[in-house]
Amino acid sequence: MLYKKLIRDLSDHKLQFMAVFLMVFLAVFIYVGVGSEAYGFDQEVQSYYNETNMANVWLYGDNFKVIRWTRSIICPQSRVWSVSCP
Repeated sequence: MLYKKLIRDLSDHKLQFMAVFLMVFLAVFIYVGVGSEAYGFDQEVQSYYNETNMANVWLYGDNFKVIRWTRSIICPQSRVWSVSCP
C-alpha cells in the first residue's frame, strides 16, 4: 500500500523529484571535488617542501642580537625554537 503511494507520488511530481536529486548530486559532487583538490594541493606542497629542503621558519627583523645556543629544543606547543618551553 505504501509502496503504491510512493510510486504514485513520484510519478505525479517527476520534475520536483529530479530537481531535488540534481541539486543533491551537484552539491555532493562539488564538495568532494573541492575536498580532494585541497588534499592534493596539500600533498604537493609538502612534497615540494621536502624535495627543496625549504626552511620551516622565516625570521624578519632589524635588531637581532647574536646569541650562542648551547642547547635548543622545539616546544611541542608552539613549534618554535627556544632554550626553554614557556
